[in-house]
Amino acid sequence: MIRVRDVVSKPMFSGFRLISDESGLDNVVSGTGIFDWETPEILHSTFDTGEFVLTILDKIEEGRSEYTECIRILIELKVAAIAFKAVNVREIPKEIVDYANLFSIPLFFFSDTYFDDIIFTVKSELQNENLGDVTLGKIRKLLNTENRQRQIALISRINPLFRARCICVMISSDEGADSVYGCIRDVFDSRFGDSSLLVRTRSAVLAVITADDESGGMHDEAIEELICTGYTGISRWHDTKDLKTAIVESETACCEARMQETEICLYSELGLTKLIYPVRNSQWVKEYFDSMHERLCSYDEEHGTDMVITAVTYAKTGGSIAQTAGALYQHENTVRYRISRIFDILGIDDDEDRYAQLAIYGKLYRIYENSEDERMI
Repeated sequence: MIRVRDVVSKPMFSGFRLISDESGLDNVVSGTGIFDWETPEILHSTFDTGEFVLTILDKIEEGRSEYTECIRILIELKVAAIAFKAVNVREIPKEIVDYANLFSIPLFFFSDTYFDDIIFTVKSELQNENLGDVTLGKIRKLLNTENRQRQIALISRINPLFRARCICVMISSDEGADSVYGCIRDVFDSRFGDSSLLVRTRSAVLAVITADDESGGMHDEAIEELICTGYTGISRWHDTKDLKTAIVESETACCEARMQETEICLYSELGLTKLIYPVRNSQWVKEYFDSMHERLCSYDEEHGTDMVITAVTYAKTGGSIAQTAGALYQHENTVRYRISRIFDILGIDDDEDRYAQLAIYGKLYRIYENSEDERMI
């Protein structure tokens, strides 16, 4: 475990001055964060226990009461420590110091050290600690947050060194996430550095690559080096404030790669999966799928037929009788009869969307088959 006293003992922190008592110097540090000007309402969802928080004290002049309230909330959240960069303002309200002492949260002043250097030093100290779970927790918060302001705040919490543009790569392998992580970790660190992120998820590895711009395809060439095994999904480039969208795109493309049993899929080239995958766990979609699936399964069980696999194969082949017959080793007339019977079983008699309904059913069937958890993250 890395404690506050371990961090501030480094040469980088020689200019830090403790302004509270020493009761919190053994607090465990789990990461770093920058308190810029988040509102009190969103602090609880953007900062975590154990974070070494950096902030600029001059911001107190923009609203003393609100700034003080935010610092009190950070203290109540039991962050590891709070370091105030003093530029013009060099005095902190006594009530903040007293409140920090009450919760054993050390407070520091500093002036000449850059935030980026502090973050890099702490990250290096924590390199061998179990940071993956902490970072993954922040990513899950981001994916479950609809509030735009809260999303932006969370992104800065995930990695304060992220640059303006981002692209996400998700890699899943039958051999497990640990195997993929071990395969690409050294390449990732050497090519992308601290402004990007590599993290193991439930069943895959997520790479968040950030840059000032797309650099004429330079980063695309580096991304190709990450493809070592398994199934890879790649998002489009986005503004980093839209990281949530990029993550979902990479996960969607990774699922498509598994379904197609192909090495790599680009989100930009996907079809129906773009629409269906992000909403696959909604109540309405599940009810739609279950109503069709249960009827076909019941018919198969009662009559010893293969209507489910016929419907799925028919959808997968784009409604081709010939390709479905070839895949199932059946005569084309047999397949025609089965498809007609499937429409009867499902009560689909509208010629306009009868194939569309089977296509959606077949796509959902394969998505559920290839995503054991509710999501890979």
